[in-house]
Amino acid sequence: MDDAFSKQDPILIELGRITVLWSLIEWILRVMLWKLSNIDQDTGIAITTHMNFPTLIYAIKSLIKLKFNNEGFTEINNVLNNVDSISAKRNTIIHSIWFRPEIINGKITYLNTHVKARGQIIKQVKNISLDELEILSSDIADTGNKLSAIASKYDLWHEGTSLQTPS
Repeated sequence: MDDAFSKQDPILIELGRITVLWSLIEWILRVMLWKLSNIDQDTGIAITTHMNFPTLIYAIKSLIKLKFNNEGFTEINNVLNNVDSISAKRNTIIHSIWFRPEIINGKITYLNTHVKARGQIIKQVKNISLDELEILSSDIADTGNKLSAIASKYDLWHEGTSLQTPS
């Protein structure tokens, strides 16, 4: 299995970048929820560790609706909608099964499987280029930077917490 991908494989490097950048976005969201809930970091970690991504987003949206005027709510909500939108693209890539029988026209093959409501299984074999993965990781980095900026603007950081996603 190790022969299919080398440690210097640019596809693997880009998949790692996507994964790391996304973990930073999830961290920012968790910190925002702690701040909005007026809870300390340890309590926040204990609670948000058990929350899936949609629940985290919905909880933050509910709290910003309670705590901000229309302008603040709209601005934060727009960034959260962008995060939610890009999460679907990220999930398709990261939760796929990657295999490399051959590269065709500069694209690698991956198998995307997911289950729709009521147990319908969808399987799709897709191809993606390194350039497309790099665009996704750049989009994730940009989204993380926007989320970080909005968290700072509206004081949604805990003391001692800072983060700027790498570009």
